[in-house]
Amino acid sequence: MNKVSEQSVKGDFNNRSFKANKTIYKFKNNNDHFYISIDGVDFKVLYTFGHYPLQQYVIDYGKQGKFQVAPIAWDIEEKKWFNTLSEVEQRNPHLSGSLKWDNRVNNWNNRCANCHSTGLDKSYDIKSDSYKTKYLSENISCFSCHGDASTHLKWARMPLADRDQNLTNKGFWRNPSKGYQEIIPAKDGGKHTYITQGDANTTCLTCHSLREDISTHSDFAGDFFNQFSLTIVNDGQYHLDGQQLEEAFVGGSFLQSKMFHKGVKCINCHNPHSGKLKKDGNSLCLQCHDLSYEKYDHHKHKESSASCVDCHMPKKAFMGVDMRADHKFVIPRPDYSLKYNIPNSCTNCHGDISKEKMNTMFQTKFTKLKTRDSLLEIIGEMKKGNFDNKKKLLSYINNIKMPEMRRASAIVLLREFPSMKKKDYETLLTSDSILIKKATLELLLNFPDISQVQDSIVKIAKQGPKSLSFSAIYLLATHGFDFKSTTGKELKPILDAYLTLLELHSDAPDNILKLATLSRFGLFPESPAELLEASIKKYPHFIPAYINLADLHRSIGNEAQTANILNQGLVVNPQNTSVLTALGMHYTRLGDYPKALDYFRSGSELDSDNAYYHYLYILTYKQIYGAKQALTKAKARESSYEDSFLYNQLLFALSVELQDIENTKFYSKKINRFRQ
Repeated sequence: MNKVSEQSVKGDFNNRSFKANKTIYKFKNNNDHFYISIDGVDFKVLYTFGHYPLQQYVIDYGKQGKFQVAPIAWDIEEKKWFNTLSEVEQRNPHLSGSLKWDNRVNNWNNRCANCHSTGLDKSYDIKSDSYKTKYLSENISCFSCHGDASTHLKWARMPLADRDQNLTNKGFWRNPSKGYQEIIPAKDGGKHTYITQGDANTTCLTCHSLREDISTHSDFAGDFFNQFSLTIVNDGQYHLDGQQLEEAFVGGSFLQSKMFHKGVKCINCHNPHSGKLKKDGNSLCLQCHDLSYEKYDHHKHKESSASCVDCHMPKKAFMGVDMRADHKFVIPRPDYSLKYNIPNSCTNCHGDISKEKMNTMFQTKFTKLKTRDSLLEIIGEMKKGNFDNKKKLLSYINNIKMPEMRRASAIVLLREFPSMKKKDYETLLTSDSILIKKATLELLLNFPDISQVQDSIVKIAKQGPKSLSFSAIYLLATHGFDFKSTTGKELKPILDAYLTLLELHSDAPDNILKLATLSRFGLFPESPAELLEASIKKYPHFIPAYINLADLHRSIGNEAQTANILNQGLVVNPQNTSVLTALGMHYTRLGDYPKALDYFRSGSELDSDNAYYHYLYILTYKQIYGAKQALTKAKARESSYEDSFLYNQLLFALSVELQDIENTKFYSKKINRFRQ
């Protein structure tokens, strides 16, 4: 990020124009003052954003202290303007409104500044919906990684003979390379790594990861888990095996890797000051790996025809032209592509070969392949209905020989097993891993009763760090925990700190949603209805606000207003499955099953992978056409939901109702596999 000048601007501002969807952008240069005209209104360009392979521009929105990043960028190689969001819009045309240039997704203060500037103080005011954002430097500086440099500068200016060579971190607040080795030994005695506060990688993860800011001001002490809440890998951003799918900023991928698990740091490969790799080509990998990995016997390709990263770090384009390598360091497995529909890097070079033929060729060349992705096999076989019980999954999650993030990502699958015992959750909640505990707290958020493990959750809330304390507090609050009790009074300061945090970061609509939820439990003074209505006004494309406001009216019996609000949400996003399902539930309560069925059908068709939507569709179908036809209808989609306890339970219940002995026995055996 740099101030605008003739030198910093790469794009063509010589009265050029570009149209994206229905918006027309014009680029002007008036006496070294650069402007972007959007639909006829001129906005001054304040900063350039990026250098290669693309450059965007930060404009002054002109009110409320808001800066916006135009979603139109200059392609450095091709020398042309392009829409950075075109691929997203093509995949999700119903989201085009929320991606508009003046919406939150393109707001610099909220979405960009934290990583692209140094010492940011966002200073958002919820009442005026405005910013007074400040920073120490508009770009990344030494301070970003090393903290306060004042003592270092004083030390550096001393005569050499007067300098204390033992001064901690040479006067900087911190040394982000703590624990760093220049080369990690190939055989390290079986050491296994957790991500911790002192890990050198957390400095990089501050920006190079999906995470939520949980600080009330810029925290320059480098205490990652008290400043950020790291997002657990999920199927929204990643493929089934953890490969990158959407923009996830590398960190989540790296934390799933065996490389991280064995102690490799980001700065083993990357020079943090130049931004370049430390070595060229395969020599980078051969810092640690044996020379034999570069030979034909390993890769089965002609010499120099393929590099390590071609096979193990496949690249994908984000923002149109930015090619980013997958840092999970996958092993190509065409057989997994066939069985579980995941990508493999072989097809990047051999796209003209079918999956079947590629697998045959691969198996012929690599007959002794021993490496397996055991979690992928567990998940993949569950999806196909081929699993014994939950023991394999629990065994993987509790196996410290497996990468921490992969283990944490598997925890969400435990929701399908109703026979999970208290001791199973206690094991997860007392893990040494912050990510394991965080994923477990998130899983329990959707459970109706957490009383059996409440003591462990309270303990986590007290012990921290904040990324766990706040998750635990929210979990307790949404399950009716009494903060006036003796234990509750001990936790009240943490609750108050969490409420303050949510207010300061209420420029994110999901935080307003949390405030509204806490308000429903009497823990925040402003009414939930006022909060949700304000959220819809500020962020009209944020659908969960409509869902929750409608539910608020449903809870007091105002079904007419429930439908009105949901229909408003449907206008904003006609293909939102949550809204369609909520409308289906509304008409079910009114007894209008045909209308309810239409909404459930639409939701199920739009998200055919979600067993719950089709479950609701079949239940409503039964009300109209009877149990026999409903069972036939349900069995037609049975293969899609083999891993859903809920759906298999529905098939069992319909069989029992019909007194169909054969099917009752069959589905009884199936659902018992979830209960083992």
